[in-house]
Amino acid sequence: MTSLNKNQFRAIAYYEFLRGQSAAKTADSINEAFKEEVLSHSTVVRLFQRFKSGDISFENHPSSGRPPIQNDDALIDAVEKNPSATTRELAMKLGVSQSTITRQLHSLGYRKVMSSWIPPGSNSSSHLASRVSVCQSLLSRPNRKDLISQIVTGSEFSIFYVNHIGQKKWNSREEPPTKQSKQECSCGKEYSRENQITWMGCSSISFSFS
Repeated sequence: MTSLNKNQFRAIAYYEFLRGQSAAKTADSINEAFKEEVLSHSTVVRLFQRFKSGDISFENHPSSGRPPIQNDDALIDAVEKNPSATTRELAMKLGVSQSTITRQLHSLGYRKVMSSWIPPGSNSSSHLASRVSVCQSLLSRPNRKDLISQIVTGSEFSIFYVNHIGQKKWNSREEPPTKQSKQECSCGKEYSRENQITWMGCSSISFSFS
């Protein structure tokens, strides 16, 4: 167990705040350094809010009628377990009113945003290598003197076999929206985008990205 008190940990958090670190990264780095959870994410979020308002004192503030800290911790725990939960669902789970949940989420710096879609496997080594190969092939073609004269037609078409609808999720204002991998189609067919250029004297050239 560490011998540092809460005020000393708050001073460390203030140092990270001045360095421009996010609340989440600050909590993670402090807990990693001390090999135990000495500061929760919710505690650091509240400290950063105090620092932003100009309050850099490290002492406990007298109660101002807000819900107890453990309620904030319970709310953040519920949001982290189910980021897409509605305020009504969170209110029923925690036994408080929906308006209380809304106010607490706002005071804790949470907002509900859509996750960013990314193609499945877009970061795999094979997919990245394929993209490099296609780009190199396309970059080499303009060097041909007869390129323009040989273009007959060009077209692009997209086929959607299924369109998955994303859900909004609670996310701290200090953190970027989460990323969600685009799901594969249940029927086994994938969404595909075809770019096709037809040339004289040869068949078409087509690149497909699933």
